[in-house]
Amino acid sequence: MITWRLKDLTVQLLARETWCKRWMKKPLSESPFFLTLKNKDKKIFQDYYNILTDDSRPGGAWNRDELPYEGFMDLYEDVKENGIRDISTITINKNVDRTIGDGQHRLAILLHLGQRTITLPTNEEKELWTTKQQQGFYQATMGTPANLKKAK
Repeated sequence: MITWRLKDLTVQLLARETWCKRWMKKPLSESPFFLTLKNKDKKIFQDYYNILTDDSRPGGAWNRDELPYEGFMDLYEDVKENGIRDISTITINKNVDRTIGDGQHRLAILLHLGQRTITLPTNEEKELWTTKQQQGFYQATMGTPANLKKAK
């Protein structure tokens, strides 16, 4: 397991340019998700949402499935009440400036709620967990290999 200080994490954000879009790296505390909560300002969220879902750029929208504001606020309430239920889907690239690969919304919520750190499994631990989950699913749906031989 690795413990990360939330204030040290960075995010990749898409910036709107007049002719294209480009990525910029910012601290988690400057992400539109954190700033939306900190400033209680839906417009911050909506402006960034519009950049991600803009179909007018060459190649279409970057992310048509981006979580809308209402979904983000539902997620906020859920995390506030229950914490993060599944940390296995949060990824942080420890080799590239502690950049969040997935989980930006949830980590911004934790930072806003005052949490200072999060402990996450390493990539090796995630792979082992996933393998065990897949084996458990296989056994639950198909039976053990010994049971399959008996059925023949």
